Amino acid sequence: MSSPNDQPPPTPRPAATVMLVRDDPESPGGSSVFLMRRHSAMEFAAGVTVFRDTYFFVGALPEGQRADGENTESDSAGWTTPQAAIDDFAGGRCFLLPPTWTQLDSLAGRTVADVSAVERQIVTVQPNLQIDGDTWVFEFFGSDRYHRARKAGGLGWRL
Repeated sequence: MSSPNDQPPPTPRPAATVMLVRDDPESPGGSSVFLMRRHSAMEFAAGVTVFRDTYFFVGALPEGQRADGENTESDSAGWTTPQAAIDDFAGGRCFLLPPTWTQLDSLAGRTVADVSAVERQIVTVQPNLQIDGDTWVFEFFGSDRYHRARKAGGLGWRL
């Protein structure tokens, strides 16, 4: 009889994330993003604040529309500024996966027009995963700032 560890890992499937943004009337010159917190019963990344995971796309919320976070995958959803989400992470009030933190960092202090005007190239990022004591450590572009915020909030990936 074989164990799950004897099986080859599943083949990754492409996925996409849409970062829903809107101009923030309470933050002149800035925008807000729609974030969700994954339900605590989820098998992967339970309780983590996310956009949704692999390719990231930005979509401006059309005037008069509303975002609906009602689903079985999250237990809360709502609008916040990118900087407020980053600050919540550094304060230990939420946990952000490295890709979510990186994208929030790229949106912080920018309007929807600023974000929409950026011509981006899709670049594959291969993070380096290491074990530091009883915690996973992801190294990626900008990871020093991410890890300072993670440690300030007392957060980590337990083994």
